[in-house]
Amino acid sequence: MNGLSDIDLLDSYANGRSEEAFRELVTRHVDFTYSAAMRQLRNPHLAEEATQAAFIALADKAGRLQGHTVITGWLYHAVHFAALNLQRGEARRKHWEKEAATMNNPSDDASAEPANAFNETALPQVGDALAELGEKDRAALVLRFLQQKSLRDVGDTMGTSEEAAKKRVSRALERLRGLLARRGMAVPAAALAIGLSQLPVFAAPAALRASLPAIVANAAIPATTLVSVLAARLLLMRAKLIAAFGLIVLCVAVFALWPRNLVTANGTPRNPAAASGITIKLTSVMVDDQDKALRFYSDILGFTKKRDLATGNERWLTVVSSEGPDEIEMLLEPMGFPPARVYQQALHDAGIPWTGFGVENVQREYDRMTQLGVNFSVRPTNTGPATIAVFDDTCGNLIQLFQPTEATNTNNSTKKATNKTVMKIKLTSVMVKDQDKALKFYTEILGFAKKRDIPAGEGRWLTVVSAQEPDGPELLLEPMGFPPAKVFQEALHKAGITLTAFAVENTQKEYERLKKLGVIFTMEPTQMGPTTIAAFDDTCGNLIQLFQR
Repeated sequence: MNGLSDIDLLDSYANGRSEEAFRELVTRHVDFTYSAAMRQLRNPHLAEEATQAAFIALADKAGRLQGHTVITGWLYHAVHFAALNLQRGEARRKHWEKEAATMNNPSDDASAEPANAFNETALPQVGDALAELGEKDRAALVLRFLQQKSLRDVGDTMGTSEEAAKKRVSRALERLRGLLARRGMAVPAAALAIGLSQLPVFAAPAALRASLPAIVANAAIPATTLVSVLAARLLLMRAKLIAAFGLIVLCVAVFALWPRNLVTANGTPRNPAAASGITIKLTSVMVDDQDKALRFYSDILGFTKKRDLATGNERWLTVVSSEGPDEIEMLLEPMGFPPARVYQQALHDAGIPWTGFGVENVQREYDRMTQLGVNFSVRPTNTGPATIAVFDDTCGNLIQLFQPTEATNTNNSTKKATNKTVMKIKLTSVMVKDQDKALKFYTEILGFAKKRDIPAGEGRWLTVVSAQEPDGPELLLEPMGFPPAKVFQEALHKAGITLTAFAVENTQKEYERLKKLGVIFTMEPTQMGPTTIAAFDDTCGNLIQLFQR
């Protein structure tokens, strides 16, 4: 095995599931990968998590990477994004539990002072900038400086001459300098080269080195269950880090939410309360300025204004997808409840998207929106089952775009070329303390139909839909994990404020039906201008409003 190249080893693993081949890959690259994670996370436990995630991703790509791929460069990119997700979870934990993360600050002598200065000022930016480089540029710098290979070795690994490798390294270094300069870090080329070559290196724990091949082997399951694996790993990570509902939306909903048929015995939804007619017609984002939000969501994102009704000092202002007026509405909700502002800020600080929109082509939307000045916190990234990106809506929220792979394949084979912007609202959620209890209430009492129930570690990706609209918007029964979410939910309930709203044909009729089933109403049917509303307790910590269409 020692004589085989990295790609040969990976192909051997792909063709015969050779644990020996993958163990050799681990032996070669685990210290490098763990060191990259440690420099970014500075926490040995989180670095182990990120390293495991990177090698599992590598195993999943076995047999599909091109022959010229530099595995160290690929692993650097993979572990960077795994660590980025962990950093967000750690930021949430630090902010809300006031617990300091374990830091590894090895003592250095005075001779290391220049490197220390570089590390303290530029190190937090270098990881992001390296990950942003193109594959070949990143591979050249990783080989030359992080692995300290000769230019001849760099050329041999990349399939070029020593002179070509020298030029590639020089160009890549200049591009890295440019990326750092855009981040406010002006670093001379010589200092950057020295700093990269003196980045701290950490030996991977012996237990991680020994267990990684077995961990990867256990994770190597058929592609048909990929969504389950992603959900399971993400929820397990969230349980460990007390992460939030936005993580599921960032990493799983991108695949799960594109329209498809319900999987039931006869292909149609079955539900003992299906005649209720409750449908999901409303979701919301909190905004600090409704006029500013309307301009952004209509002029930039391409939504269409649906309603603009005066309600005291504010307005009931909603937008819909440009595809049609009967799409689910998004309420641009004015910021009036102090706990809401705190919760919104907590989500934004932790890098958690408030919601997600489906699009036909994430890269195209990214290019279009960046030209319009939209700030993206996550550039288009292939997560396996989908491509995602995350942007700031200028109103205090991070919003995710997602493009499922299956939609991409369909678009490539059937759609006409178009530059029209069409964003679709496909998900809303309620926070619940007990998913089984919530599922029972939302199906047996409210009449929704279960759409997806994907085992995911200690939790599940559990969604329901209106029995009348099986391909309509999904309601995620979100397990309570993010401390600010719990605080926000309790504050809403105590203040008598509903978390979300469902549409019905006849509010009075639904009120009477639900009352007979023991549902507690905090507001009886009440005429409010052009509609009739009511509010009830969903037994899961939320107040829900009904409104008559």
